[in-house]
Amino acid sequence: FLPHLRRYLPSAVGPVARMKVCMYTNSDDGHFFLDRHPRYESVCVACGFSGHGFKLSPVVGQWMAQYILTGSKPADMQHFAYERFAQGKEIRPRYPSGVLG
Repeated sequence: FLPHLRRYLPSAVGPVARMKVCMYTNSDDGHFFLDRHPRYESVCVACGFSGHGFKLSPVVGQWMAQYILTGSKPADMQHFAYERFAQGKEIRPRYPSGVLG
């Protein structure tokens, strides 16, 4: 790793200037929560990414934008709704083709 760093990003090689802890969130079932807040209809929430939210941010952003702008959820987004917790049942999501591999 370091030889490549020295070759392509030489200014990045050096002592660590600082380290920081990041927030890591999980939902109870390990899947996203993408929905409106259960009490505040004007608030939309996207959380519980369980460490893989970054790589899925383009599709999550697209889903949330569509939901906020049109009021309708994309079909694949239904699996990440609040109701799965409210009814006490787990819903196994079906990820869009190619999203997770």
